[in-house]
Amino acid sequence: MLYEYPAIFHMIEEACRISFPNFGRIIQVASLFDVMMKSLVFLAHIITNYGDKDLPVPTAVSSIPNEEELVVLIQTELD
Repeated sequence: MLYEYPAIFHMIEEACRISFPNFGRIIQVASLFDVMMKSLVFLAHIITNYGDKDLPVPTAVSSIPNEEELVVLIQTELD
């Protein structure tokens, strides 16, 4: 099944913090190079750990304030 949730990329000094507002979870990566791959893996990990619980409805990207951050949709596919 394909899952798609918004992520907010916060640039902080030499790193990037990725947050998923629907889940209240944040991860930090050391380089911009790793941002997309780590965000895919992190989202898959979050969804897998939900088990049988209902997942939250994805927030519309347009409803997330993004003055200085980059807001993107992250997709991951799980069996």
